[in-house]
Amino acid sequence: MTRIREVVRAARPADPEFAAALARRWAELPETARTPGQLLGRHAVGCEGTHGVFPQCDLACTPCYHSRDANQVRVDGPHTLAQVRAQMGLLRDQRGPRAHAQLIGGEVTLLDPDDHAAALAIMRAHGREPMSFTHGDIDYDYLEMLVLGPGGRPRLRRVSFAAHFDSLMFGRRGLPRPPDEASLNPYRQAFAAMFARLRREHGVRYFLAHSMTVTPANLGQVAGVVRDCRVMGYGMFSFQPAAFVGDQRRWHEDYRDVTGDQVWTQIERGAGTTLDYRVFEHGDVRCNRAAYGFWAGDRWYPFLDGSDPGDLAVRDAFFRYFGPVNFTGTPAGLLAVRIALIAARHPRVITLAAAWAARALRRVGLRRLLARRVRPVSYVMHQFMDAVDVTPAWELMQRGQASTDPRIRATQERLAACHYAMAHPEDGTLVPACVQHCVLDPQENRDLRVLLPLPQVPRRRAGQPGAPVRGRRAGALGAGNAGFAAESDAGPGPGHGRPAAGRRRGSTGGAGWAAGAGACAATALRAWPAALGLWLANRLLDGLDGPVARAGTPTDAGGFLDIVADFSVYAGIILGLAIAVPGARLACVALLTAYYISGTAFLALSSLAERRRQRLGDERSLRFVGGLAEGTETIAVYILLFLLPQHATAIVWAFTAAVAVTAVQRVHNGLRLLRAPRPAEPGGIPRRWPTPKASATAPLPLRVRNPRHNGARELPCPAR
Repeated sequence: MTRIREVVRAARPADPEFAAALARRWAELPETARTPGQLLGRHAVGCEGTHGVFPQCDLACTPCYHSRDANQVRVDGPHTLAQVRAQMGLLRDQRGPRAHAQLIGGEVTLLDPDDHAAALAIMRAHGREPMSFTHGDIDYDYLEMLVLGPGGRPRLRRVSFAAHFDSLMFGRRGLPRPPDEASLNPYRQAFAAMFARLRREHGVRYFLAHSMTVTPANLGQVAGVVRDCRVMGYGMFSFQPAAFVGDQRRWHEDYRDVTGDQVWTQIERGAGTTLDYRVFEHGDVRCNRAAYGFWAGDRWYPFLDGSDPGDLAVRDAFFRYFGPVNFTGTPAGLLAVRIALIAARHPRVITLAAAWAARALRRVGLRRLLARRVRPVSYVMHQFMDAVDVTPAWELMQRGQASTDPRIRATQERLAACHYAMAHPEDGTLVPACVQHCVLDPQENRDLRVLLPLPQVPRRRAGQPGAPVRGRRAGALGAGNAGFAAESDAGPGPGHGRPAAGRRRGSTGGAGWAAGAGACAATALRAWPAALGLWLANRLLDGLDGPVARAGTPTDAGGFLDIVADFSVYAGIILGLAIAVPGARLACVALLTAYYISGTAFLALSSLAERRRQRLGDERSLRFVGGLAEGTETIAVYILLFLLPQHATAIVWAFTAAVAVTAVQRVHNGLRLLRAPRPAEPGGIPRRWPTPKASATAPLPLRVRNPRHNGARELPCPAR
């Protein structure tokens, strides 16, 4: 009974504790922030970040958000973990059970990979969805050591990283002084490619954000970054006009000449359209602007059009029905159950969703949707405030006083609505990020300099034995706040199946297929609750099957059996539905036909791509080709069928249309791929970076020990 109660509690659409936290957050907002599009208090409590956990940074930046003592503090794993645990505990107590939190300070990859992974685990244990902040100049080896635990098994199933790239950062390997933003594009691409490789080789899901500081020197290049980087794999781009919060030595007065309006105009120019930041708001729009949408080919479209009353009604319904539902980090099956329960309780949701989908299809156009890949990409701007305004505003707020100076009063309003909070366990308080950086960081880093002094060791010239390896360079503290991260877990569905790694002894595939076969039989017998339970068990066991197989010795036979089992369950449930609901038989025949066409295209293209050595984005037993209707959609649709069998005909027809679109997408993409020239053989693939040549001034790479890895691993390092 205890286990049953836990399952029922987990499946509840809304967590009462989270709903209470939202209500408190709404009550704390000033009137200026209680707008129709405000997310705080309706769907989120805000973003959170760490401070004082690893302030050291080994990069030179202008402007710099560090206080001048930050680099005099050593990186210390036990200190980091103790501080992360204490700060997350206070955030959990005061801001509720769910939030996004950023592991931020100096350069996160100066942490030992084990300490880094432990910090992320602590954050998740406190209900936080973590994002690590880095400059992006890191090695794939570090990422592998981060996500893999003992025995080479993944200890992190998903990671989120925000990478800061801009021409104001000096010291990046290969490009120590970038001449402009465009010169950094190969580095931006290489960073994203490492995570795609991580997904292929280890099945680790990821979300990437890109952040960039904007000054008069690079303001005119923002549009180019938006255009050039839209297909690289970043799900969010964040831009921050420079604000003075740190080292006076690296600050120039003309940095203040850049306004938020100017930056947003450049983002719109790069996107080629107007970006409405009032549809969804995060705190005060003077601090944060955000536009959520997707690229279809070379055009960007918003998820919701702020000028369309129908889309605004969808937004309001989302707040009303889905506001307390946590999406990020929730397993796809469990999220589908919650959505289905809400839809069953409020059928209006289905009508609104269908109307929205029809409007979106008209805006984009069916031809463009079929011919172009859809890439969700959001754009954000964060306007940090200067210390000259924050310091007096915070002092007055601490005394409960409102300023009579309009400028300071506006700063107080922005601080009261701040989306981004940091925790101080020593006195049980939360402070806005601007207060932390402008007011508290200088003294905090002076104290840390005494607590964690740098070791006194003789300096060695680079290239001498024992010289430090420049395996990772560091970015600026707070070098950008990508914020509001959201990731999806969309796996392929029926006819577009998710081929798993091959099985080994002890896999869960047999039990999963048995549960699926039971779901088929229960469907035919109209035992809807049993069918629902068995279907969810099938999906859960199928999801576990791949990791279990990869933990041992995967086989091609296992991958073959897995895809056969998946297809038989997908089709068997529809066959059972045709038996149970005679009025839906024509719709079921149409859906099975769509499955057949989509599956044929999927399998044929996978086989031909393998023979032609073309990569389709997946490294499991069979090459996976994406489409509109995939795993999450299939889970949700089947759950709806079990919950609303009286509407089975309409649901099946709607899903048939989605699968048909997927089939057309696959045929179109297949023809395009197969008509393209064959890729070069491995020996003919050009290297991304030139191969170093031995000479008197540039010897070949040597194998040297990386002190950041505690001698556990050796990395190639060019001797200088």
